[in-house]
Amino acid sequence: MRLRLISIALIVVLCMALQGCGNNAETPEDVPGGENTSASAEFSGELFLPYTPSDSLNPYTAQTKINRELSTLLYDSLIVLDENMQPQYRLAESVVVEGLNCVIKLKEATFSDGTNVTAEDVTSSIKAALASPYKYKDQLSNVASYNAADSKTVTITLHTPDAYFVSMLDFPIYKMNTENLKNEDNKALPPTGSGRYVYSSDGGEVSLLARSGWIGGEVSVGKITLIDAPDSDALKHNIETSSISMYYTDLSDEAVPGWSENLMKSPLTNLVFIGVNSSRQTLQSSNMRKAISSAVNRQTIVEDAFYSYAEAATGLYHPCFYATKDVQHINTVSDDAAAAAEFAAAGYSEKNNDGYFILNGEIVKLEILVNSENSSRMYAAEAVKNSLRRAGVQAEVVSVSAEEYNARITSGNFDLYIGEVKLPKDFDMSVFFTDGAAASYGIDAASPTKAKYTEYKAGTASISDFIAAFESDMPIIPLVYRCGLLCYTASLPAQPISTISDIYYNIQAYAKS
Repeated sequence: MRLRLISIALIVVLCMALQGCGNNAETPEDVPGGENTSASAEFSGELFLPYTPSDSLNPYTAQTKINRELSTLLYDSLIVLDENMQPQYRLAESVVVEGLNCVIKLKEATFSDGTNVTAEDVTSSIKAALASPYKYKDQLSNVASYNAADSKTVTITLHTPDAYFVSMLDFPIYKMNTENLKNEDNKALPPTGSGRYVYSSDGGEVSLLARSGWIGGEVSVGKITLIDAPDSDALKHNIETSSISMYYTDLSDEAVPGWSENLMKSPLTNLVFIGVNSSRQTLQSSNMRKAISSAVNRQTIVEDAFYSYAEAATGLYHPCFYATKDVQHINTVSDDAAAAAEFAAAGYSEKNNDGYFILNGEIVKLEILVNSENSSRMYAAEAVKNSLRRAGVQAEVVSVSAEEYNARITSGNFDLYIGEVKLPKDFDMSVFFTDGAAASYGIDAASPTKAKYTEYKAGTASISDFIAAFESDMPIIPLVYRCGLLCYTASLPAQPISTISDIYYNIQAYAKS
């Protein structure tokens, strides 16, 4: 698997032009032997997307990822997050969040059957989301209660304050009591939505047809034909034979698909980081933790460990997140001067003949724990080791099974570890700063970052106050945010935009040059 990833990804990297937070398209036509035979083909105005015919297109009951992704075409949400992870109103006219209270006013919008979208439809969809076994249940877990105050007003009460709760409102809305629709042959139909497309099944062909009355205006791609992909082998065949126009993967299996046309990075909220055991004497000083952070070359990790399908972290928050992109100050490349100053402040300035720091005659040594079953994180651990070696710290990568890895972290038996968490869309950091949470191990209970986070969540400190406390304390060390990959046909006259809300974010404009 890793060899396949390396062979494909190294070719891809040759033609990459990294531009930070934008959607970065890559075309293989400039790679020797990678001529793009369809690049000059005229776009027909029709797309072909994979789906699983045995599965539902109901966003809350669909079992397959590709069908859940397709559902964003059938169903609008209250808001949608753009490429800067900033909420853009879709069905919502306004959203006001104050303390535990959220009030949502709806626009005038219609479902595909011509009926109006009401607050009762929204609350019905919230109920379905909370009952779903998939992602929306967790996304709305902070919802304590909800109510339709009138036909165009939804009120939500939260369990805990969340200044960015609006970012969690990109869940699909469908017409209440349409979950069990069936056609004349008694076959299940998707619920009625208000989205860009409507479901159609004619003579055995299943397709999505553009709506003329969509709230967002004209939809330029008139038809999407759904191509059967009942299993992973069929999907792989569709990809390799160019039977489909687009394909998305979050690269969680570390395998880049054998796509012959255009590739584009797609943002994720998956943070890869160095967990730090602050109870270790060597790591108790915030200066030592900041020194390690300054020594690490994050851009090298992006390129070597993730083959450029990642964004170097500029802080704890995603570098594209609109609320924090201008207030984070972590360098993406090694800062030798800053690292040396922090090591000195931590009491490490004397080195032996091999260039390693020594304290009381002993070489300063650290172990980097990593899950041996994740090759990208293995490569990241090696990159961190090499950065620390350059700075003067002797580090050893200790790779263990996932079971031992988890056991050692939860028992505190580590110096540093390479971890990954998928953060929610509001970038709530409770996974780090709540006692017993999955990524909280090693963080001092008396950490000033943890105290400031509590204030921030309570509304008595700003997000910039919290970031300043974090950067001064560095209880964990952010490395990169992983990216997904959108593969698409070279014949599209407009470049797709893929966001964490919607991988087909601008599909309504694909056919506009």
